[in-house]
Amino acid sequence: MKTRILILFLFYILSSSAIGQHIDFNIVVLDTSEHFNPSPYANARFDSNLIIDHDSIFKEVFYWSSFTVGRPKFTEAIWLKRSIHGSCLSNIENTVTIDSIKRTVTWNASIQSQNCKSKETRHIVIQIPTPPANYDILFDTTLLKNKTNLNEISNTIIDELEVSFFHCALFTLPRHIDSKRTVIHNDSLFTAWNEKGMNCEKPDFKKNLILAKSYGGDCHMRLMPHPFFDPITNTLVLNVYNIWGGCRAGGRKSIVILVEKPKEQFSVVFQEIQLESWSEYEQHIKHTKNVDNKK
Repeated sequence: MKTRILILFLFYILSSSAIGQHIDFNIVVLDTSEHFNPSPYANARFDSNLIIDHDSIFKEVFYWSSFTVGRPKFTEAIWLKRSIHGSCLSNIENTVTIDSIKRTVTWNASIQSQNCKSKETRHIVIQIPTPPANYDILFDTTLLKNKTNLNEISNTIIDELEVSFFHCALFTLPRHIDSKRTVIHNDSLFTAWNEKGMNCEKPDFKKNLILAKSYGGDCHMRLMPHPFFDPITNTLVLNVYNIWGGCRAGGRKSIVILVEKPKEQFSVVFQEIQLESWSEYEQHIKHTKNVDNKK
């Protein structure tokens, strides 16, 4: 993996067409709260741009976080984080480019918004291959005029997607499910996955897709999936609340859910949120709905 990433960057550097060359990235966190406050000790100070490229800054941001995120291998990849606030945000398009002449890596966010009372916030964390030494990381923003009539802008309050139960059930034996995220969106992927012993009924992949993953916890743990589609970033997010059950023994559970497939091109993000009790889960869900209703 490390060799492959190094070869990729050497190709960008040595190639004469490497100026402004686009590089791939993955969204690892998409937070819609007012402040990016993953840690109870962070307050609102992480609302600025961040380069998360070593253990100390990673632990400072995420160590006490209810968001359970895997630590990246910083020799292979780094995380970049930015907070975008605006009125009537309608679209955020992210691109990452590398310039071997200027020795820069630039994350550009093209933002469409309007003047109105509705305030929107997106905290986005992406993962990119670790740049070569002495490359500067830049955050750039392009503000685009939205030609849509203000009265025609659709409501950007995020509604959760309906979770469908299908033949292999919502909660499945963990030995059949990978601990890595699984997104199944066509027949060939489904066939290979179903042969592992799932025995699931094949859905209509023109309308739906399958999201699956296993999670660790205690022997009485509960998993509550909350999928939603964010039209501003064209991202399907699966928030899985992993609720501690008060058991001393370890445990593991899996989820397999069927959700409506977005019509446009989209990315998928899995987010695990660990909570101490069912009452904390209820309070969290109630707070989230209250925040959405205020927008």
